[in-house]
Amino acid sequence: MAFSRLWQTNHSTDDLGDAIHLNDVGSDPFDDATENQRGFSVPHDPTDTASTAYPGPEPSAYKQKHFGLNSAEYGSIQEPRLGVFSAWGQEMSCCLLVLAALIAIVGIVYPYQGNPLPDWPYNISINTLVAVFIAISKSAMLLVITQGLSHLKWNWFRKKRPLQDITRYDMASRGPWGSLRLLFHLRGRDFVATLGAIVTVLAIAMDPFAQQIIRYYSCSIPATDAPASIPRTNLYDETGWHLFAGASTVPLGMVGAINSGVFSTGATVPFNCPTGNCTFSGNYHSVGFCSTCSDATSNITVTNMTSHIQGDTEPVLITNYSLPSGSSLVYSEFSEGETFFMMTSPDGGSTIDMIGIQLQGAVDDAQCHATGNKSFGCSGIGAATCQIIPCVRTFNGNISDGNLTEHSIGSWTEWGSHSGGGYDENLAAVNVDCLSQSDRQSVEAAGYKLEPGTHWLAYNDTLNDMDGTWANETVSNATNSKELQGIVSDHCIYQMFVVTAASIDFFWDSYFNGTMTQEEDEPTGPAVVSTFFNMWNVSFDRIESIFSNVSDSMTTYIRQNGNHSQSEPVRGHAQRETTCVRVHWWWLAYPAFLAGLMLFFFVIMIFVTRKGHDQAYDWKSSPLALLYHGLDQDTLNQREHGMLGRVRDMQKNATDFQVRLTRTEKGWKLSEVG
Repeated sequence: MAFSRLWQTNHSTDDLGDAIHLNDVGSDPFDDATENQRGFSVPHDPTDTASTAYPGPEPSAYKQKHFGLNSAEYGSIQEPRLGVFSAWGQEMSCCLLVLAALIAIVGIVYPYQGNPLPDWPYNISINTLVAVFIAISKSAMLLVITQGLSHLKWNWFRKKRPLQDITRYDMASRGPWGSLRLLFHLRGRDFVATLGAIVTVLAIAMDPFAQQIIRYYSCSIPATDAPASIPRTNLYDETGWHLFAGASTVPLGMVGAINSGVFSTGATVPFNCPTGNCTFSGNYHSVGFCSTCSDATSNITVTNMTSHIQGDTEPVLITNYSLPSGSSLVYSEFSEGETFFMMTSPDGGSTIDMIGIQLQGAVDDAQCHATGNKSFGCSGIGAATCQIIPCVRTFNGNISDGNLTEHSIGSWTEWGSHSGGGYDENLAAVNVDCLSQSDRQSVEAAGYKLEPGTHWLAYNDTLNDMDGTWANETVSNATNSKELQGIVSDHCIYQMFVVTAASIDFFWDSYFNGTMTQEEDEPTGPAVVSTFFNMWNVSFDRIESIFSNVSDSMTTYIRQNGNHSQSEPVRGHAQRETTCVRVHWWWLAYPAFLAGLMLFFFVIMIFVTRKGHDQAYDWKSSPLALLYHGLDQDTLNQREHGMLGRVRDMQKNATDFQVRLTRTEKGWKLSEVG
């Protein structure tokens, strides 16, 4: 008769039975010697005093009585042999779960590294999922460690050990405190258990380390639903009331912009940025005005002359301070109004000359030297020549926190001069960088030389022909007089109406004109001139700064008031402030390191505990193992352990109680060893 399954009988006070595995492994006779060698135990009948008292192997009659087996059939019974998967399948699954949880953390976090926080249902955050998977990993890891430590205690008692060590191993399998105590007790005597205890203690820090993996920071993301723009224009052709041929009044808006530049820091550029943070890639251009100033002090010519005043016999000294342009300041200390600062436009247009001198006693010379003041009053004399002229200006800029930061990085001031002196033309220039390759080829085929590094090209364009009529005779790099029409896109052409430019030039002749004189110890003069003079603090730096403010303010006005069909604003990308994820991967190395230690512990533990005959049991942390395989009967009979009612007494007794896990006729038992 062959048996290939586990055959169990339950025991009670009337029927004590042990679990038996019966395997069909052959037909070798089952004799008493073999049974004794294997240490195999069969149930004893408590009512059978003879068999109970029998210390050796069970007789064949007893086997026949209890199991209905004859000796030949009993020969097929072998001690059960557990496979690794059947004994440790649960723990192996936990090892895979630890690795899967760590991989899941990487899979969840990696896609959002450097990106905005995800908008998951129920406001679930990345940190929440990381915490969940760390908890899963930690729990599965500790299950493997605690089961391994529990199983190692049986391996520990293969040699003579204090019975108290059962408590130490059991406490180590319950948490970090017990593991720490086991470490101090073992002191490396059980390498595998020591490793398991170390992992249990180190696992305390898994949660804090996991919290450091994710960090949040403020970042900007494109806001596709929020358009961003800054004004600019390709054509400015605004004029006021007609004055005479080729000139008109300057529009009031432009006059306001000029005044803003003189009397304040100038107008600010408006923009459209709903989110308050916008970026604009590359540079952009706009028609506007540019200013240039040069220190003309060294160009002053001083001429002294004398004159006689009627009724006075003494001659009067008159000093003339003049510039090569013809601008001059005449000073005489006996004149009723002593002139010491003047502004004028010598050409009646865009050029403005300024000359200033120091009046005797008007400025404290000692203070000038002490402060390093470079004003005309301190230096004694000074002059400057400035211009405000039409140009194409190049900018780059960005908007941050609702503030535009814009830089003027270049300008182009060469325009095609209008042929024949007509007033129906535009000053014009082409941005060569804007041309397509086919446009470049067409321009070169028409006779224009586009040398490497050429960015701008001046040409003429009539007001009535907005498709790009070229007046080649006015362009220095043209080789023929062939006209080019309709080959340049409007957005590559920058223009200003000739009458508009001429009207502003005419305006300067009256605007920047006047003198500062001394009247009753107080300097007096027009408001514009007085602003430059600034109570004797006029200097070249101040003059240059004011003219720069004026040209900036005028350009800002033009960018908002250019020809509507030629004023496509520069488009940008609105950025919305949000919270982004920064991943500190090195913090994940700690849980991964513990997972590696756990796997190493698990493999070594299985190898150590399955040596010899240990593969016959899988007790681990089961309390039933102590109930079924506790102290053997001889030890129980010799010691009155039932009288120990307090844990402290039991611990004290167990410290000196040396036992060893051995095979007996009753199976595996803890036997006292002397």
